Amino acid sequence: MLHPQEGGRLLRYEIMWEREESLTEVVEEAWSSARPGADLGSVARALKEVMVSLQEWSKSKFGSIRKKLKKLRDKLSAAQSGSDSESREEAKKIAAEMNEVLY
Repeated sequence: MLHPQEGGRLLRYEIMWEREESLTEVVEEAWSSARPGADLGSVARALKEVMVSLQEWSKSKFGSIRKKLKKLRDKLSAAQSGSDSESREEAKKIAAEMNEVLY
């Protein structure tokens, strides 16, 4: 399946969006503002506009997942360098948070 591109960047639908209640509203608003016609070209343009809207919404709602993961990896590394039970507990919490972000 081909994905709409903006500025050479591949736009992808993210499964994590489905956990957010406002997703439906964002899609409906973007689709209605795009006003696709009956021809396939206008439908394709409308779908691209919906994806661009979703990307902007995602950036403001979730931020950068890559940056978030980098920070969590750094925190995990620091917590794992400690040998006390507090450090191990902190490492478990960070690992759980990383799993959630990766999901």
